[in-house]
Amino acid sequence: MSYIEYRYLEDGVTATGSKIPDLPIVNLVLRVTGRNQALSGPALVDTGFDGGIYANLTIASYLEGLEPGSSERLGTPGHTIECEVYEASCYFQGPQEKKIDLGQVNVHIPTDPDDLTENVLVGREVINLLEMRLDGRKLRVRA
Repeated sequence: MSYIEYRYLEDGVTATGSKIPDLPIVNLVLRVTGRNQALSGPALVDTGFDGGIYANLTIASYLEGLEPGSSERLGTPGHTIECEVYEASCYFQGPQEKKIDLGQVNVHIPTDPDDLTENVLVGREVINLLEMRLDGRKLRVRA
């Protein structure tokens, strides 16, 4: 079985300037029927998100005009986030054309733009399909 290694995203800071711990990231590629090109970029691995992919503005724009497959309410402390849920083909891209195909995943797009995050999140719906090893500097993913 092959694997892909990613270096953590380092030197992050909060809006108030406090340092945050380094973050495990992957290079995510999404493709949907009705779009000629795929969309790729970094995504944070987030075990606190139950779903597959939580979209940022770039993904929301990519899926704009398509019909969602369903809707879902996500509960957060003190706030409910209404989302449209889309299906997309998804894989993790690594160096030298390595990739790990994840098949169809659910992509959650908040209906209120204020609930969009700057970063794309990969949640447990996707994480639980894989074997992952985090060592504080690198994330190793094996299908």
